[in-house]
Amino acid sequence: MEICISGLLLGIGAFSDFKNRKIPLGLILPATIAALVLAGMRGEGTYPFLIRLLPGAFLWMLRILTRKGIGMGDVLAVFVLSLLFGTTEALWILTGASLLSLLGFMILRVLKKKPEDRQMPLYPYLFVSWGCYILLEYLHLFGEIGGKWTWEV
Repeated sequence: MEICISGLLLGIGAFSDFKNRKIPLGLILPATIAALVLAGMRGEGTYPFLIRLLPGAFLWMLRILTRKGIGMGDVLAVFVLSLLFGTTEALWILTGASLLSLLGFMILRVLKKKPEDRQMPLYPYLFVSWGCYILLEYLHLFGEIGGKWTWEV
């Protein structure tokens, strides 16, 4: 269920953010409500629920510090991802999206196809990073990448 909700949210939102530079509220609000309902149905308690909100809170603080350099739709998408998948997984997806965004920005700067005043959309990179995470999970590779290696000497 988490994969369906997050995939729909990120896929439609990525297309909208790439085309219109806006994420529709009619998309992000139902996904946020669905994520809250699913998180509540898990019955994990208050502390794990609050821990799941940390990646979104981190991005929200970055939004404030960068004077709205990060859109509120991106912040809500990370909130939804962390509620659906968990804190560590959302941080992996956010890290991947940030690295992809930085790579895209560097490529466009080298090609001189990017005006100085335009911002890079984060949402499409969240979608690509989410897809890579799901693929790695499906291939059972993320446990090793995620720091669960055992070093043998």
